[in-house]
Amino acid sequence: MPQATGAPRRGAPSFWPHIGLIMAAALFVTALFPSVRILDITVDGEIIREALAHSGDEIVFSHIHSVENSPVKEFFHLEGDGFRLVRAEMRALGAGLPTTPVGYFALVDGTFVQSFNLKLPELMFMLAPSTMPALYHAGEKIDLSIYPLGTSLGLKIVRRPLLWLQLRRIAP
Repeated sequence: MPQATGAPRRGAPSFWPHIGLIMAAALFVTALFPSVRILDITVDGEIIREALAHSGDEIVFSHIHSVENSPVKEFFHLEGDGFRLVRAEMRALGAGLPTTPVGYFALVDGTFVQSFNLKLPELMFMLAPSTMPALYHAGEKIDLSIYPLGTSLGLKIVRRPLLWLQLRRIAP
């Protein structure tokens, strides 16, 4: 009697034990090779820097506002696998700058300080060299004014195997 295509044969081994073996091997490998959180900084989709990401680390994006010609700093904290915008500091309240208080708002030594509590999965910025953009993380400054107008900057938290990072000398 003809058998339908794809129908299992009598006595043929089940594929379920194979799936179980693959899953057990995957769990074993992940137990042996733990992963850590990494801050990936990309420019136009290409990674320019990778650094260990610890909860609570602060990232500061600074630039000169293109209309007001005054400095602006945005403060983000690393939180879980994302970012939290916690504060912005600016010298003037003008076009494109926040004017409606969303929490703490004060004038401190000539600088407007605005608090936020906004969770973001990743950060994306469009760069303009004339605004002198810079990024600060872990005591280092990354000068972003070397990139041409319209370049996209991305920051994202990813997980990578610790062994791989040790081989690349990113993690101790």
